[in-house]
Amino acid sequence: MTIKKKSLLLIALFTGLLLINAFGVFISLNKIETSTAQLNEQNKINKKLLLLKYNIKNLQEVATDISLVGDEYALDDLDKIKEDYIKLYREIISLNIDTSIKENITNLNNNFDKYFVSLTNIAQYGIDRTLAYENGLRGTNFENKVMKVNSEMIRVDEYAESLNNYIESILSINEQQLNKYHSSNTETIKYASIVTVILTILFGIALIILVVIIRNILSGIKTLDESVKKLVDSHKATKIDAISNDELGNISIHFNNYIDNIQKDMEQDTKVINEASSVIGKVNAGLYNDRIKEQASSVQVSKLVDAINTMIETTQKNLTILSTELNKLSNAKYDEPIQRVDKTTGLIASLFQGTQVTQSAINEVMALIDNSTVRLTFSANDLSESSKELSHSSNQQAAALEETAAAIEEVTSTIIHSAENTIKMSEYAKNLTKSSEAGILLANQTSTSMDQLSVEITTISDAIKMIDQIAFQTNILSLNAAVEAASAGEAGKGFAVVAQEVRNLASRSAQAANEIQKLVESANSKANDGKNVASLMINGFNELNENIAITMSTIEEVANGTKEQQEAMNQINNTVNELDHATQRNASLSTRISEMASDSKNLALALQSAVNKTTFSKDAKRRVCDTSMVFDLNKLKSDHINLKNENLCLCKVGNKVNVKKDTECAMGKWILANNDAEFAQTELWEHLKATHKSYHEMIQDTVDLYKDNYYNGQIFSVTENMEKQIDKIFLDLDKLKEHNCNIQFSKRAQ
Repeated sequence: MTIKKKSLLLIALFTGLLLINAFGVFISLNKIETSTAQLNEQNKINKKLLLLKYNIKNLQEVATDISLVGDEYALDDLDKIKEDYIKLYREIISLNIDTSIKENITNLNNNFDKYFVSLTNIAQYGIDRTLAYENGLRGTNFENKVMKVNSEMIRVDEYAESLNNYIESILSINEQQLNKYHSSNTETIKYASIVTVILTILFGIALIILVVIIRNILSGIKTLDESVKKLVDSHKATKIDAISNDELGNISIHFNNYIDNIQKDMEQDTKVINEASSVIGKVNAGLYNDRIKEQASSVQVSKLVDAINTMIETTQKNLTILSTELNKLSNAKYDEPIQRVDKTTGLIASLFQGTQVTQSAINEVMALIDNSTVRLTFSANDLSESSKELSHSSNQQAAALEETAAAIEEVTSTIIHSAENTIKMSEYAKNLTKSSEAGILLANQTSTSMDQLSVEITTISDAIKMIDQIAFQTNILSLNAAVEAASAGEAGKGFAVVAQEVRNLASRSAQAANEIQKLVESANSKANDGKNVASLMINGFNELNENIAITMSTIEEVANGTKEQQEAMNQINNTVNELDHATQRNASLSTRISEMASDSKNLALALQSAVNKTTFSKDAKRRVCDTSMVFDLNKLKSDHINLKNENLCLCKVGNKVNVKKDTECAMGKWILANNDAEFAQTELWEHLKATHKSYHEMIQDTVDLYKDNYYNGQIFSVTENMEKQIDKIFLDLDKLKEHNCNIQFSKRAQ
């Protein structure tokens, strides 16, 4: 007999017993359930009847109280109690009740209306009696009202007794029904007990049969187990010997076939593993072009191979895209947006985000260089033009100073010569004085002295002419000096004053020379007259002495003026020399400045040429007004990529990781420090704070999901949102820089 047949026999036996047991239990439980439902129904009826009885009694008590007190406002309470009665009555009628109970309930309800009317009358008569008593209406009318109350109370008692009898009758009928249902349940339980005993005996017999069959099966299994142990312990045995002709024997045959298939599958899987090892070795070396081509024998290994191939292909695709983006950056194409791969997270997403931050930083640095280069070019052009003008002006000034120096040397030479002549004139005047005095004392020698005087006068006349010529030349030279001083501008103002003084001295010298010339002519005339008029000689000599004194004074003035002219010319000469040296230095400096301007211009052009060979985002120019903010915010971007990477590297099952709070990281501290800044007073700032906080929470959620070993789908849903949050943070930071620059530009415009 096969195991299958044995099993079917056991199944049939136990199924039959279970069906019999189930049928008996079903019948018993059904009866018990029916009886229980009926008991519950009767209990409900009892409860409702007791409430109804209480309601009727309460109605009488309220009516009596109203009658005694005379409270007409309490009549409404009677109506409310009646409504409760009607509600209870309807609930009882709706229940599944016996016909006799329903008949008694109906009679009860019919008498209730009369009972309620009597109670209402009692209450009303009592109110009337109370009103009559309060109004002092005592006598026959008052007594009649009292008698009405008493008669109605008797009638109410009769109705109440009748109603109570109906309720007691209903409760008695209901009690009989309850006893009946209790007896039915007892019989049902007794029947169920008998069935249980019979089924227990049958289950015992079935259990004995089951033990016999199981022992038979275990014997075969033991034989199979011993054969398997031989297979495990033996180095040579590869198959299990046949056991019997039943299912266990078939198992041994199928097991041997299974061993053969496993051997074949292992050989095929070994080929797959060897190829996978080769491909992974290439991947580790950076070669992603190869795939696992061998087909695995098992489904799980095939899935693993497909997963490895998909991983290699996805990684190759992502790295190829990243390489393409980096090549764009290496080719100075900074304005092309970084391509993002959908559904990537973790380190791969960080690589793209880091590249994006790098591109943003390069764009902003290029914008800074471009702005600086443009300003440097304009400044270099202005400096070059100014240096050229300065060089040209310095050369003109140097030439003018050379001419002025030559003129000053010539004037100085003339002044020195005039000084020498003045000294001679002074000596001549002294000699003339001595001669005049001698002529006075030696009147007899007048003629001879007059002749000598004529000779001296002639000499003086020549000297005076020479002085007059010198004064004329000095006047011309001072005029030229004044013209040159005017050409020199501010630097020649002092020189112009000196030239004016020289001109004034020259004019006075010419005037003095003319006066001397007149005196000499007069002296000569008088000398000639002296020859003839000796008597007038004394007077003539006296006049001559006076004139000589005047001449001496004039000569002294001329000498003093000449000395002052000489000192002034020396000062002018020194000043001109200093101006000449300063002009030469200015010319040298202007040349150097011109060269530096040219170098700066060439450098600016070289930088601009380098910038022009790149392509960067022009939008970056609107974000680079604050250099410190540019580099600080780019560093905050990189810090948050590192924050994600560091925490994700710690993710593993069971490992608790506490991510920094949003107020503890560098960006959080920066946000707190700048919360009152002018650029922070916008909705953009609040959005940045909310996004930044959400980003930290998502990192914490990710490491918690790893710790609790959640499925990949749940982890990916969080990390994908986390990557979106960091993109929003980067965008908000760029918008903040632009907003800050708009504020700065507005202030400058004001």
